[in-house]
Amino acid sequence: MKYLGILVRKDISKEGNLITYVPTKIIDLAYKYNYEPLLLMDFSCKEMLEKCEKIILPGGDEVIYEDLKFIDYCFKNDIPILGICLGMQEMGVYLKGKLDNFKTSFHKQKLKYVHDIEIKKNSKLFEILKTDTIKVNSRHISYLKIADKYVSSYYKNTPESIEVKTKKFFIGLQWHPEDMIEYDIVESRLLDYFFKLE
Repeated sequence: MKYLGILVRKDISKEGNLITYVPTKIIDLAYKYNYEPLLLMDFSCKEMLEKCEKIILPGGDEVIYEDLKFIDYCFKNDIPILGICLGMQEMGVYLKGKLDNFKTSFHKQKLKYVHDIEIKKNSKLFEILKTDTIKVNSRHISYLKIADKYVSSYYKNTPESIEVKTKKFFIGLQWHPEDMIEYDIVESRLLDYFFKLE
């Protein structure tokens, strides 16, 4: 059995109760690629974490600093990790980046595609996707300021993905590939690479 670790997100329900959640499409990805999802609440669940062959940091609204412990674990043990939206931003914070908020809502839309991004040709992302321009969705209100050496793609001056090339798979994406896999072959290529990586 192969295990995919998925960090849960915390929120407040309409009734004011503290809840935890995981995006259904992330769970669906695990099963699609024949992984058993393990939901990671906090770093105290070390035994579960050690079973995981790969980790996904899903989207969310605010950085959870407990998540940096998971990122550090993956970084130091070279465990493949994929950060999505907030997950990418958390990986950026781990790499000493800073977050700031946009002044408009352009980057937070429900469209299938919102804008293009330009991918660096010397990046691992380019190596995987085999193209230097793709269209992406966009559902975030914050953006990452980080050293250019970690950035693998931009929209204008905004980092859209980050990576550490010396690691097996340490990639964060500002967009949501899990929502695009059904209609965009490029995103399928990316997720295939992540899940089939040995």
